[in-house]
Amino acid sequence: KFVTMGRTPNTGKFYYYNSHSGKNTIGGTGLSGIDWTGAHIVMRNERWIIDNFPVTAYNEASVSFDPSSPLRGNTDRYSPKDKGWFFFQNDIRTLDTLGEWYSNKGRFYMYFGQSGPAGYSVQVSLQNYNINLHYSNYITVQDIDVEGASYAGINVDNTDGISIKNVNSKDQGGYFIFGQLRINGLVQNCTSINALAGGAHLDNSQVNVINCFFYNSGLSPGNHFSGDGFGGAIDLTGNQDTVRNCTVRNCGYGGIKVMGNDALVIYNRVDSFGLTKTDCGGIYTSDAAFSNTKIAYNIVSNGIGTGAFDQQPSGMVGIYCDNGSHSGYVIGNTVFNISGFEGTGLYFQYDGHDWVVDSNVIYNCKFVNVFIASHSNLSPQKITFTNNVIASTSGTVPAFQAEYY
Repeated sequence: KFVTMGRTPNTGKFYYYNSHSGKNTIGGTGLSGIDWTGAHIVMRNERWIIDNFPVTAYNEASVSFDPSSPLRGNTDRYSPKDKGWFFFQNDIRTLDTLGEWYSNKGRFYMYFGQSGPAGYSVQVSLQNYNINLHYSNYITVQDIDVEGASYAGINVDNTDGISIKNVNSKDQGGYFIFGQLRINGLVQNCTSINALAGGAHLDNSQVNVINCFFYNSGLSPGNHFSGDGFGGAIDLTGNQDTVRNCTVRNCGYGGIKVMGNDALVIYNRVDSFGLTKTDCGGIYTSDAAFSNTKIAYNIVSNGIGTGAFDQQPSGMVGIYCDNGSHSGYVIGNTVFNISGFEGTGLYFQYDGHDWVVDSNVIYNCKFVNVFIASHSNLSPQKITFTNNVIASTSGTVPAFQAEYY
């Protein structure tokens, strides 16, 4: 059985904060009793952010933390948003369920209840990475299994020409693959199962992810990296990146994200996303600095959202063209069953323009099937729709909507 670090309240339950002061203090439910100074607080900051910070001060009305010292990830630039959830971990007092664990100063603690550890076999990772490629160029990793690293199964750091083929990964405490390629990477015929922070997160250009399967990516809030852009299954930032013939099922944030010029997302299957964070897409692209993205012949379904446990609205999108992204193609995709508050099939956000939208099928979205949103006194322009099937299964859900806000 694969178990995560102990937390209070236990898995599936949350405290909620209803006030904040600056970027480092919140007040809300669950703050009476134990002084959690020295533990970590895991908190939903914005809809698309989960942060993990050390607790610096505590009383029955508020908890303070250090946002400049995330456990993993980036220092957060956002202030807490009221009605977010939180819990505590990385403290021995959280251990009250069989298998929950905690480590500190080289010591490892696990809860066995009254039965004790006899009869149990415990495997614990001692390594941040199964494989660490640090300034290592033109390396092929092939035909192996990786399991149980705390940060990433395979870490790449300032490398060129890395190929990862036929690698099976399971039960990673962080990502399956994480890091930065200078240029030219290939991930092909790989399988990732139960990567608690996310699937593949790679920066820089000419990365190709082909014929890969990602199942259960980024489903543990306590393992998420702090800051923007973490928790999805496939996350590529760079020019001329390609995601082809991949399957994504059950991911905490978005399914596939590409940010860069000349990106191609084609023949993929994305199902069940937005399970721990929202304001995300099954397929997502962003930024007015980039152009010529092609999103073609993909199937995207079941944008779930976090409404079952979240007090903030849950924004889910099938194909999400965000932040003025422009001059691209959305062709031949099928999008359906996008739920949550603002559940949308195809969304052009913040003055996107010069898109060709052709031969897509979009239906059964909770809020609207196609949404074009604009502000900054700029109007959407040159978004061409041809040969699409856009169907509303409810009389209250518009097939198409455009607005300023």
